[in-house]
Amino acid sequence: MNNLVRYGELVVCVKVGKIKNLTPGKTYTIVRQNMGKHDNSDKEYNNIWVVNDLGIEKHYSRKRFVSVAEFRDIKLNELGI
Repeated sequence: MNNLVRYGELVVCVKVGKIKNLTPGKTYTIVRQNMGKHDNSDKEYNNIWVVNDLGIEKHYSRKRFVSVAEFRDIKLNELGI
């Protein structure tokens, strides 16, 4: 997934880790995005804001999501299609 997003774009959660209130395989709508560098560091961050499973708008790492098209390709590859 590229770094630029469109507000209202659908993404699919693929990595949850220790994060609660997201469901793998579920689609979420992007409501905003934050990009930049951490304070006193050159390490970049890229967060998107979605409405989570509790109905709360919250930011999550972009790495937790893929586009709907990418998710479709992942599933087709898993099926060998």
